[in-house]
Amino acid sequence: MRILVYVSLLALFGSCSPNLIAQKIEGVYAQDDFEKIRLHFTKELFFFEDGNEYNHLPPYNCGDTLAFGYWEKDESYPFIKLFTNPLQYASLIKMEVEENKKNSSDSIYFLIDNPIERTQFKFNEDNEKARKVYYSLYVESDNNKFNSKVNFKKYYTDEILLNVPNGVKIKSFEITVYPTECALGWRDSMPPIHVTSMQYEVKDTESNVFKVNMPELTYCYLSSLRLDGDYVKILNKNQLEWDGHIYTKQ
Repeated sequence: MRILVYVSLLALFGSCSPNLIAQKIEGVYAQDDFEKIRLHFTKELFFFEDGNEYNHLPPYNCGDTLAFGYWEKDESYPFIKLFTNPLQYASLIKMEVEENKKNSSDSIYFLIDNPIERTQFKFNEDNEKARKVYYSLYVESDNNKFNSKVNFKKYYTDEILLNVPNGVKIKSFEITVYPTECALGWRDSMPPIHVTSMQYEVKDTESNVFKVNMPELTYCYLSSLRLDGDYVKILNKNQLEWDGHIYTKQ
């Protein structure tokens, strides 16, 4: 008898309602706190939308899609798992490089341009404390001592000047972009993460000026959520719970 009662309780509390597991997920769910924040589900894909207008924020020109990717339903428990597009989650960003030569054999220049730097120049040119990103380099040259000296050092500027020993030639480089301690993340539990450029192979080893443009590097790119199995709980046929908020089907 005791065994029967134990098994019954286990079945009651340890299993999930078949209706919750089998229910149709596709549709639009609006957050109860802010109606314009919505989760959209199609048959295989989802996107997370914030349609609110924030007049108090700087002009970051962000779109309203905070995350986009695919979803899976857990077949044993009433949960959905969200995954961002793997290419976005990899956090690799392209860069366009123009090589030039300057009459200086002991210096190498990296001149970095992107939408974030343009905003910094337009609104906070004389206020470096307002800077939202900083950089590090990973350089490959024919001088290992030089490489170890400059690699992974923090550079809080869009114009990086390296003093190099005479005759050192740059073979390739990558640039990593780090958000500073600022409110770029959409939520505290998932702050923005750094992004790294594709490796650039230097065409002319005599070049010592590299104009680098990162057209994709925007506030939106850094602040968009990169999800890798984020859990959404199915509460009932019309409601989901995610990140402490209830979303109701429209």
